[in-house]
Amino acid sequence: MGRPRTLRPQLRRDSLGGRPMCPRTLVAVGACVAVLACGDGLGPRRATVSGLLLDSLANRPVDSQFVFWRVGSTLDSMKTNQAGEFMFEIPTGSVRLTYSDFARYEDFDRTITVQRDTAIVLRVRRTLPFLRDFSVTAAGILQATIVDLQGAATVAQDQGTWVVYDYGLVTQSSAIQAPQWTLSPVDALTWRVSVATGSTSITNAYWNVMDDRYPTGFLCQAGQAACVPDAP
Repeated sequence: MGRPRTLRPQLRRDSLGGRPMCPRTLVAVGACVAVLACGDGLGPRRATVSGLLLDSLANRPVDSQFVFWRVGSTLDSMKTNQAGEFMFEIPTGSVRLTYSDFARYEDFDRTITVQRDTAIVLRVRRTLPFLRDFSVTAAGILQATIVDLQGAATVAQDQGTWVVYDYGLVTQSSAIQAPQWTLSPVDALTWRVSVATGSTSITNAYWNVMDDRYPTGFLCQAGQAACVPDAP
């Protein structure tokens, strides 16, 4: 009997340069695996980074903002879409991610190692006040919690902080300013506030909360604890 033949995997050749191609089953399982196994070795391996930029307090996407990335001496950026998503492709290895927004968030600066296609979530620390836990009592008292990561003392308690509200088809004509509120400290970052309106059947309220730098607005619907900021 003749010597038994050794079975070897067969690589198909493309029609242009006779270069080996990945087996079809390998490609179907994972394109990244196929690239690693069948790459021609002419350049560095590459990976796709899929990111999501989120507000740390609102837990909402931060849209229309540039996230910068640096690999070696190469610096580039991608703009987040309305869902706070961004994507870029880089050589595998270390990549430095940075983000700056002097008005609303602390600077973000992090270096990560990317060896394959990677999904990341970047939570940026909000520095503007955030309003949450909104409710309306049967007597028409607006209640909410204000959080400011700079410190509760930075929330302005003057005419720069105010609220207006709707009841039925009527809109309150004049704002109720912070000196007319009841503010109770919860901790170094948090106020609990109550605002007496004298009205019933309130449908929504718009709050303007000022800190020592910028105002931020929130629309709150009766029956919904989560308020929507004007901008993330």
